[in-house]
Amino acid sequence: ALYLIKHIMQLFFWLHDLLVNLLLPLSHWQWYIPKLTHIELVFVFISVLTIFMFYVMKWYLKCAIVCLSLTLIIALLPFDHLARFTLFDVGNGDAMLFETPLHSTVMIDTGGKLMPSNNDYRGSITKYKILPALKQRNIHQLDYLIITHPHLDHMGEFKYLASMVKIKSLIINPSSYQSVQYSNIYTIAKLHNISIIDSTTITHIDLDECSIQLLDAAIITSNDKNEHSIITLINYKQYQLLLMADATIRNEQLLLQRYNLKNIDVLKVGHHGSITSSSGEFIASIKPKISVISASKNNRYQFPASQVVSRLAKSSDKIYNTAQHGAITIVFDAQMKTSVEKS
Repeated sequence: ALYLIKHIMQLFFWLHDLLVNLLLPLSHWQWYIPKLTHIELVFVFISVLTIFMFYVMKWYLKCAIVCLSLTLIIALLPFDHLARFTLFDVGNGDAMLFETPLHSTVMIDTGGKLMPSNNDYRGSITKYKILPALKQRNIHQLDYLIITHPHLDHMGEFKYLASMVKIKSLIINPSSYQSVQYSNIYTIAKLHNISIIDSTTITHIDLDECSIQLLDAAIITSNDKNEHSIITLINYKQYQLLLMADATIRNEQLLLQRYNLKNIDVLKVGHHGSITSSSGEFIASIKPKISVISASKNNRYQFPASQVVSRLAKSSDKIYNTAQHGAITIVFDAQMKTSVEKS
C-alpha cells in the first residue's frame, strides 16, 4: 500500500510541475482593467447577466462570443483624451507622470528608498503607489523615463519598474553617475531593451502636442548631486509645468539667467520644499499658480520648510503636499482641475 501511495504522490507532483511549467509564461502577460465610469459598469453588469443567461440556456457559442467581446472591449476601452500630470505619493522622493491626450507618456523619476544591504528589495513603492495608477489608466508602456540625478529617492525603483512596465527610452546624464551606478543602469536597460539617451545631447522632446524641454542649468562640477538635476519644462497648449527635481538655489540662478520663465502654471517644488531651493527671487520671478511638493508625513528633515511655503503662498493660488494630500493629479482642461487621492 505504501508503495502504491508513493507512486500516486509522485504522479501528482509530476502533474503539478507540468502545469506550473505550462502556465508560468502566462504570468508575464498583463491585462490592465481601467477605472470604469458608472455607465461602463452598467454595461459590464448587463453583459455578465447575458453571459449567464446564454450559459443556462446552453447557448455555449453565444456565451463564448459575448464573453470574448466583453474582454476585448474592456481591454481596448477608449479613454478620456486629456493631458494629465500626476505627482505620486512616494514619501521623501520624486515620481511624476505626464500623459498626453493621445496617451503618450513621460515619467520623471521613480521614487525609491534606502534599504539595508542584506534585504532583497521587492519594489513596494512601484507595486503599491505607481502600478495601480498605471493599471487604472491602461498604461502599458512609458515612452520616456527621465531620471533626474543619481539619488535613490529618485531612481531606486528603476530596476523593479523596468521589470513590470515596458520603458522605451531612458534619459539620464551619464557624467553624474559613478561607474558602478551607470553599469547597473546599463545592465537593466539592456535586459529590458531600453534605449539610453544622454540628456546633454538633446534639448527637447516632441510628444504629440507637447514640447518637453530639458533645461540647461545643471552644475556637473559640483560635489552636490542635487545640483546635477535635470530640470524639465513641459509646454502643453497655454500651460507650462516646471519640474525642479532637487535643484538648488544656484541652479535657479542659472535658470533665471538663461531662460525667460514667467507665469508657470504648475511648479514641482525643488528638493521636497527644502530651504536649499525655492529662493524668494526665483518664486517671485516664475509666479507659479499651483505648487506641488513631494514629501512624507512627519519626515525627519521637516520638509517642506515653513519659509518655502510662505514664499510659495505669495504667488500660488494652491499649494499641495503629498504628505497631506496623497497623490496629486492635475488635468489640463479649461479649469485646470486638480484632484487628490490618499493611499
